[in-house]
Amino acid sequence: MLETRDPDVADSIVREQYTSVAMLSHGERFVFRIEQAQVGAVRMDDTTFGLALTYRAAPMGTLCIGMVRGGSATYEFGPRIFRRGRGDVFLVAPADESFHGSVDHLHAEFAVFTPGLLAQVAATAPGSREPVRLLDLDPVSAQAAARWRHAYGVTRAVSRVSDSPLLVTTHAARFLAAVTLATFPNTALTDPTIEDRHDAHPETVRRAIAFMEEAPARDLTVVDIAEAASVSVRAVQLAFRRHLGTTPMAYLRRLRLEGVRDELLAAQPRDTTVTAVAARWGFLNSSRFATQYREAFDQLPSDTLHS
Repeated sequence: MLETRDPDVADSIVREQYTSVAMLSHGERFVFRIEQAQVGAVRMDDTTFGLALTYRAAPMGTLCIGMVRGGSATYEFGPRIFRRGRGDVFLVAPADESFHGSVDHLHAEFAVFTPGLLAQVAATAPGSREPVRLLDLDPVSAQAAARWRHAYGVTRAVSRVSDSPLLVTTHAARFLAAVTLATFPNTALTDPTIEDRHDAHPETVRRAIAFMEEAPARDLTVVDIAEAASVSVRAVQLAFRRHLGTTPMAYLRRLRLEGVRDELLAAQPRDTTVTAVAARWGFLNSSRFATQYREAFDQLPSDTLHS
């Protein structure tokens, strides 16, 4: 955690972590505090401005999703003014826009990541090279905002587990990105096109499965699977629903569960643990993993290890 009562030091930290900014504090007492964690491609900041100040900021080049814990903030873009208070979830600013405003004893948590992370979980129109963009600074509904707060908490919890496997942190970051797309209006295309429906044939499923079975423990996204099958994300998702009644990522999870089971059957209980084996295959939440394992094999993983 970093904490300072020097406005110049705070200014330097904000410039380094967010963007070029000019801040003017109001009042004699000043405190700035920031605690950071990294989960895959997402930086998670718990930030406190213990005073009132105004600022002008250059474009950040990143997506910064905020969640207010206390105090308030105002963000202004030309004639548009957005006031944020306790409980609000919001996009601070479009990645390519400058802005200005004020904060008043603001305590907020932020998820910071590049727009490219969204491209790992969604795509735009077929043939388009345009990145997925968020179209509004506010969630589509209060329920969507609540889901984002929950997803942020789940992702932040991953950062508190020491030695989290890379596969786990990568998946946690993509999970938050996917929830972000469900929270804010965006340019991602979700409905299959005519071309997608044409490509959703058994051969697409076969190519996708062959790719996943080569090394199921790899860090894979649905975008990777679609590219390996030479179709769009929507086409591979439709193909799996149409022919297998599941999704590509659910199929991959089943392959990983089978990998865990094979390891447990071959292991000696005195030499390993269920938790260690599960983590190697990307399962970090023990209770959720145990439930998924029991549903798949009608047996607890600990019973498999000791069988």
